[in-house]
Amino acid sequence: MNTALQLKVLSQLKDPDSFEHMGTVVSPSKEGGYDALMRFRSRNAFGGYVIGTVVAKLYVAERGVCEVRSMEVES
Repeated sequence: MNTALQLKVLSQLKDPDSFEHMGTVVSPSKEGGYDALMRFRSRNAFGGYVIGTVVAKLYVAERGVCEVRSMEVES
């Protein structure tokens, strides 16, 4: 898992300590760098667990830099 991506996701969660990584798929991007799709579980504001999906762009030349394109959490 990409640490920069995980840190971005953790910064947006209601309960970062409840984060559970389910899997990440990384593939080369046509624009350079890599595209990443990550799924995770975490607690929501009501204390229940939800599944989230993140689509991100990872940059190789700028190590540790990622751009989160979208982040959705199922309710």
